[in-house]
Amino acid sequence: MSCTNKITEEERQIIFSDFWGLGNYERQRDYLLSSTKEIAIKRKRVEGTSRRNVTREYYLSCNSEPKLVCQQFLLKTLDMTQKCLTYTLSKRSPSGTSKKDGRGSRRPKNKTSDDVMANFDKFIQQLPAVPSHYCRASTTKKYLPSELGNCSRLYKLYVDFCKQSNGTIIKKTLFNQLFKEKYNIGFHVPKKDKCTWCCKIENIIMSRQLNESEDTKNQLHLYEKEECKSMFLFDQQISKCEGNFLCSCFDLQKVLSSPSGQNMNLYYSRKFSSYNCTIYESGTQNAFAYLWGEINGKRGCNEIVTCIHKYLIDIDIKKIYEYVALYCDSCTGQNKNRAMLAMISKSLKSQFTYIKEIKIVFLLPGHTYMPVDSVHASIERFVRDKTVWASSEWATLIRNARINPKPIEVKQLAYSDFYNWKYEADNSNILPKVLKDIDGNIIQISKVRYFVFSRLNLDSEDDNLHFINIHAYFSYNPDCEPKTLKLKGGQNKKESRSTTEVIAKKLYKETIAISKEKYNDLIKLCTSGIIPNEFHEEYLQMRNSTKIQDCLQETDEEDETVSLK
Repeated sequence: MSCTNKITEEERQIIFSDFWGLGNYERQRDYLLSSTKEIAIKRKRVEGTSRRNVTREYYLSCNSEPKLVCQQFLLKTLDMTQKCLTYTLSKRSPSGTSKKDGRGSRRPKNKTSDDVMANFDKFIQQLPAVPSHYCRASTTKKYLPSELGNCSRLYKLYVDFCKQSNGTIIKKTLFNQLFKEKYNIGFHVPKKDKCTWCCKIENIIMSRQLNESEDTKNQLHLYEKEECKSMFLFDQQISKCEGNFLCSCFDLQKVLSSPSGQNMNLYYSRKFSSYNCTIYESGTQNAFAYLWGEINGKRGCNEIVTCIHKYLIDIDIKKIYEYVALYCDSCTGQNKNRAMLAMISKSLKSQFTYIKEIKIVFLLPGHTYMPVDSVHASIERFVRDKTVWASSEWATLIRNARINPKPIEVKQLAYSDFYNWKYEADNSNILPKVLKDIDGNIIQISKVRYFVFSRLNLDSEDDNLHFINIHAYFSYNPDCEPKTLKLKGGQNKKESRSTTEVIAKKLYKETIAISKEKYNDLIKLCTSGIIPNEFHEEYLQMRNSTKIQDCLQETDEEDETVSLK
């Protein structure tokens, strides 16, 4: 039909763009119908009845002028298939319009039913997922307890749940897909103490060689790591000698939950949290566990500093060690802060009578390797296959977790035992609000490797009045020359010590309430008979409030990918 002579390539491109620019399914099909005209058969080639009862003519409009073209020219120009054209013409309505698009109107035969999906959603909703304490302001992601493990273990719980409720079980592949795509929930994997610099260097080395600046910084980092390790090992060796020097390290164990065990019903409930600040003495190999529940205190710097303060009081009372070295990680929220420094300086000035010097060393993140970690490992191994019904059982379990060389000494703390050391740091008569050295340079606590506080008793004619001199110095690197810390009133100011002075304000006036949801879960375990009767009263007496929100107490590994605000 000489179609190419009627319509140029440029005009075909315009027609093609206009057709697909319609977008709507019905409008495109109406365009096909308007481009087709049915007329009577002019010539029959078969005798008798023919399957073809009409002749179709096809037109393409160019400059508002319809031009007769062949069917193939029409299909090639619009990039359509003959099957689509035939279907559109066969489904023409009496009014001459196309059939309405029916895609998506029918339910696929293999689609999971709404009842099964509702049962699956019910299972997910009853899981004790909570937001992260550290990143809840910048992400809505929630976490399941670490004992749930992974999707495979969660699927087994789902199968048991469906058997109890007589529900239909979906396949594991669909379960994993729905859990990952539909719900913003992850499994709690406690964040390990990683060295960000070492991780960065490893990633760089995998892709290219280190440049001169990176190599220099890396060598300095490795040197500082070895210096910290050498200092720690040296102090441990000195502490093992019979003398007046004591080297200890301390760390907070991961959250201890109760009830905990292999009972399936425990996985659906929120747990009561207990905290254990453990201290290990390298010389004597003594281990101390300062234990408290979440109704008695949180796990912030006030609580950790209080544990160290009580430990130092016990050391001072024994009158054996005059010099104490404390080693810990560089967690600013618990150890490396002004509250810890205020406690040490205030205690030396106003309370301790035998201890003369306290050094606190903050090890490099990712390179701590403290002996106290072995105490935590012993506790975790001991309770691995045991069921803990209530927080009151943790003291006995921790005490018996180690036999050699000595059992762990457990000290349980109540809400009245904690002091507000943050307030003491802000109102200290020793530490200034902005720490500076004697040259007036501002001290960056986050970069300091160790602080040393010492006191000197001065003679007084009055036996009831003692004068002391507090001296403090610090260093950013173990092998660097220490710098003197500038204290209030100067370094040599004589200050009286009164034995009746209050060391710090109490932190709590009463026990802390737990969330209403957690309380309901715990009481439900009691009323259903899962928790034995002898532990019911321990849960019933807990205060609860709807204003308290449950959250993941520990940092999760995935929190590293979320910007902290």
